[in-house]
Amino acid sequence: EARLGNRQEALRAFHRALELAPDNAGTRVRLAMVQRASGSSRSAAANLEEGLRQMSGSARRHPEESRMRYELGLAYEDLGRNADAVNQWKRALTHVRRPGERRAIEEAMNKLRQ
Repeated sequence: EARLGNRQEALRAFHRALELAPDNAGTRVRLAMVQRASGSSRSAAANLEEGLRQMSGSARRHPEESRMRYELGLAYEDLGRNADAVNQWKRALTHVRRPGERRAIEEAMNKLRQ
C-alpha cells in the first residue's frame, strides 16, 4: 500500500499487525520504512529500537537483525545522528546474511563519509 502512495493506510495496517504480533521483525522493518518515507524518522527510530530491545532478550540470532540495524542507521542519519548511524551499520555488518544487504550497508556508510 505504501508504494501506491497510501502511506496513512499502510501505517495503520502495520501498527495493527504489530499489535497482533509485536515480535514480528519483518513487520517492524516495513513499518519503519513507511514511517521514514512519511517524514517520521523519529518514530521509525523508536520503533526499531524497541524491536532490537525485544531481540536482545533472545538467546538466538535473529535473521532480521541486520535489516533492522540498517534501517535504524538510516533513521539516525535522517535525524543527524551520524555517529549512531555508522555504529548501527557496523553492527549490521556482523549479522548480514545476504550479499545485497552487505552492499547497501557499505554504500550507506561510504555515502555518509563523503
